[in-house]
Amino acid sequence: MTKTLIKFFPFKQIDDFCTEMAYRKEEKYTKEMDEKYGDYALEDDDLKFIWGVKSWDDLSGSEANLYTMNDIDITYDKKKKEYMLGIETAYAFKDYASERNYLKRLLKDFEKYMDDKGLCKFMTRSLFMRDPYTNITANSIEELYVDFKIFVDGFCAQKRYEGELSDL
Repeated sequence: MTKTLIKFFPFKQIDDFCTEMAYRKEEKYTKEMDEKYGDYALEDDDLKFIWGVKSWDDLSGSEANLYTMNDIDITYDKKKKEYMLGIETAYAFKDYASERNYLKRLLKDFEKYMDDKGLCKFMTRSLFMRDPYTNITANSIEELYVDFKIFVDGFCAQKRYEGELSDL
């Protein structure tokens, strides 16, 4: 039977002390960000939460923000001056059709956000004389949308299993 050292004196006390110090440091930072930006869950010195759709299995009880589990979200990195797209992929789907439906739903949610904000969904993207891949970071939300649409359309169009055709 294996025992960990953490259970024994003085290791337990050292661990408790380190945990308490980390908690206090985080609490102080949270308070500073609340005072500076109004809500640390939406903005801090490094990141600003732009938009997101909270995952069905998020247990936080709050609206989508930097700290919730979101199926899709957009965050602005202040230091790099770029937008980042986050997609929750920690799901096990029963089949490829379910995977496609999930991504299509996220794309529709993104399209609704674009429409609600009056952002252009018809921006073109040249793959020639550029890197021929889609990014999860971009200089604008419109660029993020185009890359995500290319990704979803390409994912949904692939023939994954023998005899299975895409429905695009």
